[in-house]
Order: sequence, then C-alpha cells, then structure tokens
Amino acid sequence: MKEKPVLFVGDWENAEKSTGRKLSIASRTLRGENPDGKIDILVPRAEDLRLYRTKEIVLVEFERRYFEVIEALGLKKLAPGKLVWSPFSFFDQDKIQPVLPGDYVFCEQDLAVGECHRPWAARILDQAGWEVVHGARR
Repeated sequence: MKEKPVLFVGDWENAEKSTGRKLSIASRTLRGENPDGKIDILVPRAEDLRLYRTKEIVLVEFERRYFEVIEALGLKKLAPGKLVWSPFSFFDQDKIQPVLPGDYVFCEQDLAVGECHRPWAARILDQAGWEVVHGARR
C-alpha cells in the first residue's frame, strides 16, 4: 500500500516553528502571523462566516455549508499533487504553487464564539489522500 504524503494541520504557534511552508486557511490573518500564503479552496465562504458570526445560522449549518462547497468543487482538487496555494504578496498572487508534503496548514480563528473550521479541513484533506498530522510540527 502506498504511503500518503504528510500534511501538518494546526494553529499558528506550531506552524511558526515548523520547517514546512506555513499556509493559512483562515478568512484573514491575525496580528503576528506571517504565513507564506493561503489555500483559498479551504477558506470558508465570507457570507457563511458572516451568517455564523451573527448567529443567523448554527455551527452545524455552517459545517454543512462548508462541506457542500468542497463537495461541489470536488475532492480531486484537494488531492496530493493537485492542491494549490497562492502567495500573499500582491506581486506574486498569480503564482500558484502546489502544496507539498511537510507543509503546515493552519487557522487560528475561533469564529467569534464558536469553533475553528480547521478540523473540517483536516477531515477533507484526509479523504482527499493526505496523511493529516494534527498539531505536530516538523
């Protein structure tokens, strides 16, 4: 059986200490975070995030909507060799690059009185063929 490529998933504190690239899946970066880029496909839709933060939808509905978007895009786009990230630099935004084994995917958001979507993203990445290591650093 072929080994799955490893992708680390956790918070900024661990990402910062990792040797891999630090890739955000947050809707926005927080003060003190300095990621290499963002994996846009794993960032929640702004409207869903707004609805959840204003308590117009509950966490279960927010999660359902998150998975609905990912399923519509297709798991194949999240598979090793297919998943991409884009740099935060204004001048490099068009230079998308593949996510590589050993990269660190992070989110620090608490969704303002809720939970972070990071566990949902980890579950999806696992289904897409990655070996997801939670909270560890390399």
